[in-house]
Amino acid sequence: MTAGCVLAGPGAAFAAGGDLTLTDVQSDFTAGAGSVVLGADVDDATSRSTTLELYPNHGPTATTVLDLAGHTLGVAALQLTTFDNGSPQGANLKVVDSVGGGVLRVTQTSTTRPAIEVDAPSTFAVLSGSVVATGAPGSTAAVVGGGPVADPLQHSGLISTNGSGRLTVTGNGSGAAIGSGDGAGAGGISFGGSSRVTATNTGTGAAIGDGNGAASSTITIANQAQVTATQNGTGATGAALGGGASPTGQTAGTITIGDDASVTAVSRGAGAALGGGYHGDGGTISVTGYAHVTATGAQAAIGDGEHATGGGSSMTFSGQGVVVDAHGGTSSAGGAGVGGGSTAYGNDSLSIGNGATVTARSDNGPGIGGIGNSVSMSLNVDNASLAASGSGSSAAAIGAGSAASVGSNVAFGSGAAVTVANTSGTVIGGATQARFGSLSNSGSLTLPAGQSLVVPVNATASNDGAIANSGSIVATGTLSNSGSIVNVTGGTVSGSVSGNDYRIVYDAQTGTGSTTQYVYAPSVTKAQLSVPSANPPSTGRFTGWNTQTDGSGATLSSTSSLVDLAGSSDGAQVTLRLYALYQLNPVLPGSGALPQAVVGKPYSVSVAATAGTAPIGYDMTGVPAGLTFANGAISGTPTTAGSFTLHLGASNGAGSAEAVYTMEVVATPITLGVPGSRFLAGSTAKLTIGGLQANESYTVVIAGKTVATGRAASNGTFTKSVVVPKSVSDGKQTVRVSGAAHATAAGASILTAAVAKKLGVKVSSKKVKAKKSVSFTVSKLYAGESVRVVVKGKQSKTAVGKASSKGVYVLKMKSGLKKGKYTITVTGGGTSRKAVVKLTVK
Repeated sequence: MTAGCVLAGPGAAFAAGGDLTLTDVQSDFTAGAGSVVLGADVDDATSRSTTLELYPNHGPTATTVLDLAGHTLGVAALQLTTFDNGSPQGANLKVVDSVGGGVLRVTQTSTTRPAIEVDAPSTFAVLSGSVVATGAPGSTAAVVGGGPVADPLQHSGLISTNGSGRLTVTGNGSGAAIGSGDGAGAGGISFGGSSRVTATNTGTGAAIGDGNGAASSTITIANQAQVTATQNGTGATGAALGGGASPTGQTAGTITIGDDASVTAVSRGAGAALGGGYHGDGGTISVTGYAHVTATGAQAAIGDGEHATGGGSSMTFSGQGVVVDAHGGTSSAGGAGVGGGSTAYGNDSLSIGNGATVTARSDNGPGIGGIGNSVSMSLNVDNASLAASGSGSSAAAIGAGSAASVGSNVAFGSGAAVTVANTSGTVIGGATQARFGSLSNSGSLTLPAGQSLVVPVNATASNDGAIANSGSIVATGTLSNSGSIVNVTGGTVSGSVSGNDYRIVYDAQTGTGSTTQYVYAPSVTKAQLSVPSANPPSTGRFTGWNTQTDGSGATLSSTSSLVDLAGSSDGAQVTLRLYALYQLNPVLPGSGALPQAVVGKPYSVSVAATAGTAPIGYDMTGVPAGLTFANGAISGTPTTAGSFTLHLGASNGAGSAEAVYTMEVVATPITLGVPGSRFLAGSTAKLTIGGLQANESYTVVIAGKTVATGRAASNGTFTKSVVVPKSVSDGKQTVRVSGAAHATAAGASILTAAVAKKLGVKVSSKKVKAKKSVSFTVSKLYAGESVRVVVKGKQSKTAVGKASSKGVYVLKMKSGLKKGKYTITVTGGGTSRKAVVKLTVK
């Protein structure tokens, strides 16, 4: 000890410079000094082969504070517990570094005593500075903690870090790196502050926690502590953080990770990264606050070790900032991301809530569950986010692994957001009812593309939340769906769905856009679908879908309750048929001239829309006096002659239309008379024209040719001679007279002949005998032409008739004629054509 150093007694004070030699340090530790300050590095071959034994401090704090003061202290072992009259006497040591850069380095040389022996009731705390402890190969004692079961001081005391302390421990045996020895009693481990802890073991003991077959420890990691635990051993190893391996089976203790703590755990052996060692169950694992946990396991990442015997793991991940990433099954033996290792018994429970975000995946096993579970695991998620994925033969994302005989009981609460995926088989459960377990979803369950949720025969799953299904659903069992299933691959769920299972048939009626939609939700919106539109048959707009063709039924909206419109499904799909309704734009008769009206005479004409959805509103301006417009019709008795322009508008909810019409109202209508019925081309016809007003210009047209124009000299009737156009053909022609003040012309028909035909006359016999029947046949007449036959001689007769449709007329004289000479003259009507025949009767 240096000069000026008080060797004994609580709260001892030291002179400047502190302990400079190993002897000084040994003296202070033996005396149980309240404060030990290094004044120089104590790290040489002698010190590194020396065991420091700290005796209890009996002062008010009962604690010895070792201040590294920026120096290095290297020893073979550090023992905090002694015997006094056969009873263990605990010593409490706190390591600090008031300067920075100081290191306490302990290298274990004994395989039965810890490097830093912290047996109950001793405590060891690292508050600042760095402590590095290395275990001896094959050691049965912990590196930092308790000795093996054979050690009378086998129960580990309290090991803690806080502040900015650094603790780095490497083990290689059946004792834990930090914790208890082989088969020994449990202790307590607490990491807090902003401390950093790194622990590695290669053996059957845990990196942090229990030794091989040791009792269950209590591990607490809080504040902003950062802990890394690695189990590098393969085979029957302990966990990285938790229990040691156990030939007879054991349950890991209690692991609590909270506040803003960060934990990284890796296991390359049969023990979990976080939880149970080989043959051991995971115990109680709680992650809360804003803690972050990353666990990677050759078998289970978080939960039970290989061959766990059935105590199971009780796991809770809860907190707004909690993030857990569990990656299991990285070896060929396989294991879950969260749950059991290879051939673990099961009986685990996992609760995720209060804003936690969890990723659970496995390269060879279920994301959550067990490969060989024979007792169901329970999973409850609410107000949290979970992404689970499995891999390997028949491994679900959640539930049964390839060798499991039972599935998991899975419940997602209303606040759960869950995504599941796997490389083969179903994403939840297994291929049989027993291996499926149970599924109840009240939250949001997402099946990515290519994934399949299978509800096997006799199994039942319930959904009153939302299944976002980019994958597929096969329900050979029963899927009870009072919630929503959206984005169904192929449009339909295969199998039996009770509850919301609708086939909506949209009938566009006279338009286009008929389609069919499958909805597994209370409404179209909750299925994340849109109500389609239809295209109207003509100009207009689509107004919606109705359960009746005429719109008298219920109307569908995106939020309409489908059970109200169509009823509910009891395992059979319900078909809802809907019909498109349209409101079509009004279509008006084309603009132009309306029929002529006459002053004082009743008049009526309709200009109502020829198409369009009622009700249609109308508006018309410019209606002549005496006439009214209502509901698309003009009616009444005009009182004033003149030319009028009428503007019509029509509108409904779809659109509007406009048209412009003209109307002539005249005092009297034009009249036309044509004396005679047959006219030769180029001949003159006298027309009788009436109804024109004085000085009104007029035009006469025959066969489309204008033959006369002029002005009426006065009101009343007058005669007008016109020449029939030489270009007319045989047949009926139209004569029209139009007046400038009249909208409607007068018309009449006449018969015309292009060239006068020579009439033919034939006597019935060449030798006509007196008083014997005789007939005269006139041919080459025009159809319907009037004809006159005159017989003169000893006896006279005149006959008048009309030609047949073939242009023939026959005069029969049954009593014959007297003897003598006769002249028969035939005249055609309207053309002055004649034919003469001489006849002698004997």
